[in-house]
Amino acid sequence: MRKIESTLIFDLVLIICLPLFVLIWMFVIYSPTEFVSIIVGFNSSLQWSEKWGGLYAIYFIEIFIITFLWDLVLSRLSNVVYSIYTELTERFIRKKWLLIKLIRLYYGFQKIYYHLKHFRSSIKSEPKLIDDLTAPIFTDWIRFFFNLFTSPYSILAAVLIIITLDYSFIHGGIESIKDQRDNLFYSLWSNSSKLSAVVVFVLIIFLWYFVSSYGVTRRAIAQANKRKLEEVIHLFRKLEEPVLNIVFKGSENLQYALNCYDSIYEFGTLKKYKALSIKNQKWPASLRRIDFDDDDFLLDDITELEDLIKILEEISNSENRMFASWFSNYRYELRKFINITTFKELEYYERVLFTKKGFNKMSNVNQNQHVMKVDGESLSEKFAFDRYKLNKNIIGGLELIYAFHRYIEVSNKILHMDSDKLGRGIRLFTGKE
Repeated sequence: MRKIESTLIFDLVLIICLPLFVLIWMFVIYSPTEFVSIIVGFNSSLQWSEKWGGLYAIYFIEIFIITFLWDLVLSRLSNVVYSIYTELTERFIRKKWLLIKLIRLYYGFQKIYYHLKHFRSSIKSEPKLIDDLTAPIFTDWIRFFFNLFTSPYSILAAVLIIITLDYSFIHGGIESIKDQRDNLFYSLWSNSSKLSAVVVFVLIIFLWYFVSSYGVTRRAIAQANKRKLEEVIHLFRKLEEPVLNIVFKGSENLQYALNCYDSIYEFGTLKKYKALSIKNQKWPASLRRIDFDDDDFLLDDITELEDLIKILEEISNSENRMFASWFSNYRYELRKFINITTFKELEYYERVLFTKKGFNKMSNVNQNQHVMKVDGESLSEKFAFDRYKLNKNIIGGLELIYAFHRYIEVSNKILHMDSDKLGRGIRLFTGKE
């Protein structure tokens, strides 16, 4: 606990001090114009800036460092918000309206964080054999660096180079182009026969691409990818009905779980620990009064969960996974839906949505439970841990329901006939509909 608190304090100090330092430096010590002038002057004073390549490298490194610091502050902020969100949701588990507000606000924060963050990386554990076998080869690294130099960071660095350069040099280059324009036109006219030969040669290469096996194969692959993407989109469309029913039925179960929170907790606790041999432990009066069983709780099973899992398995198979990832990147709500449903089994949905089957499994007693011997202190810890698990299941269920609801809203918008009217008109005008 002390380690968590110290980490949280460090995150708070970082997300407050670093932006505050930058703001004071830019608006208090210097004006924004003076701040930019200092940066340009510093870059121009470096030996690298004497050449275009050196100045480009300076700006590219500076942009990379600024982006890294930006993501660092965002990630620390995300950790702080998550810690506060976890604490508040568990503390206000009985305040239904406030709990739902917190879940909606945190979902909105996650969406903003997703769009503001630049670098996305996955942390791996110790390397395995498959990692060595699938490591990037030389051509992969060449492709990586090529993509890096065509990224927005590279384009921004090039723009800054143009701004930094002497305007008289740029103006002189423009005037030189104007002076040579007439000569260039005369030269092209006098060499029109050669130019025609070049045009014919280009047309031959263009036609060869269309009739060659390479061109035919690439067009066939493009058409097959288009059809496959359409099939995946149809699978996402099929998800709407089961997801919508899960939202309605799951919300009813969760509302019942919140309304009967004490009864559900006390029933599960008594059923789990009533056979234990406990020293100096007095059971709470509320637990001694429990005289009902699992069937007395009015929780419903959700048959649509099986349809959901069946469609998700089809979406995530080896043939459709790439196209599903491509389509889900279109909107954050689609990406969030895929992330929270990946590798989830039926038991998980039944537990967090408090179906009758899930509740029966949660309240089942371990077959070795009756031979355990615990004292009063350890039993209190177990009670606290069971309450924590119950809270996490309720919060997880509410988060799932809200993410499903947001998926339905966005899916209806982007898959509706009236969506993308402008784009459809452009495609119809260009014959690409």
